[in-house]
Amino acid sequence: MGSCMMEAAPLFVRMVTGKSLIRKTFIVILLAVCVMTKLVLWWISNNAELLLPANTAFVGGRTRERRIKQDDKHLINAEGIRHDGRHLVDVGRTMTRNGPALVADNTDNSSKTNYSSNSPPAVINATTSETIDESCLKWCRRGDGAKPPYYVVAVLLVRIYYADKAKLTTREMIQWLQYLRYIGVEHVYVYDAYVNKKESQRSVLKMFIDDDYVTYIDWSHKAYPYSIRGTQVAAYQDCINKWGRDSVWQAAIDIDEYPFSVNDTRENFLPRILKQFDTPDSEVAEVTMQNYLFLGKPLNDTKHPLLIDRLWRRTKRHANALVKPIYKPTRLRGAQVHHNYIRNGVSINLPDKLLRMNHYWGARLQNWGDDTKEILDKTTQDSSMEVIVNEIQRCEACLGQDSLYSKRWH
Repeated sequence: MGSCMMEAAPLFVRMVTGKSLIRKTFIVILLAVCVMTKLVLWWISNNAELLLPANTAFVGGRTRERRIKQDDKHLINAEGIRHDGRHLVDVGRTMTRNGPALVADNTDNSSKTNYSSNSPPAVINATTSETIDESCLKWCRRGDGAKPPYYVVAVLLVRIYYADKAKLTTREMIQWLQYLRYIGVEHVYVYDAYVNKKESQRSVLKMFIDDDYVTYIDWSHKAYPYSIRGTQVAAYQDCINKWGRDSVWQAAIDIDEYPFSVNDTRENFLPRILKQFDTPDSEVAEVTMQNYLFLGKPLNDTKHPLLIDRLWRRTKRHANALVKPIYKPTRLRGAQVHHNYIRNGVSINLPDKLLRMNHYWGARLQNWGDDTKEILDKTTQDSSMEVIVNEIQRCEACLGQDSLYSKRWH
């Protein structure tokens, strides 16, 4: 503001001493424009969060409101698969090209009971214990002290902020990290795209950083203004450039996206699935998970603090073509959100029963209100996550009840 006034001072002097009314008026307008511009820039720099409404801003890089509304139209009927790589094979619908001959199993294993809303199955109550069960230690401290090379890692772009209507807080991020440990992810690269300093997740992630399970990257310089390419894709590409040779596989997913196998819910299932694509003659460079949305009004998060225990209704089939990839970084030409640019090999869509993505969207499609008939008609009760919910609750002492269950934003 001060610099603007200094620049305008000579004009103001000339305006006062000048004789032309038109000249005086023109200079007054220039001065007003200068002052207003500085005021607007100052307001933006101090109120950035207000410019990112909760349903259009991102946590983990969710797509903007226009994209969401467009995708809603194809919630059930979308069949197209976008191809950004050299080859794309849709397993179960198309013959693979030198890839594994997998057959999709699309039988529905969901509960046959008709539920009118999100109702939890009979989940074992979490117990508090100071002693960690030995069976929990097989997975709940996975990655502690581990060094590369890893087999499978994950990369997360995240912004945690108070105004998020989805209520994805620091608590949900910690739960997501523990879930990744359960499924076999050995390390996570967290790109923290905070807009305001108070949103930074560095301090709360310290225990994971100290244990060598998380590598923390301050991504605030890319956070605002947010863009798919400049913020999200840039983070994924940065991770490939810096750490792509430290693992066989990388998964680029958000904190409301949970890789899940209907056929195998035992701990460490993700490496077991991926290893079948590591044969010497395999050309698979990327596998993609179909997007199953878990919708409806979530259960009370005080009684059901685990995100995966709040939503039990999912779309009857994959919701759209917005898959998420798990890929071999050394075979990529460039990063993208849904299908990467592949330099060497093929990308395949995995059968839903083998591996899918449980996407916990909650009440977004009903404007954050109560369940509607339309949502209930599009979804079915699915209790297949129950086994893992029970196991995470049983092993809560690995992090302490406060760490896993306490709602906070930093």
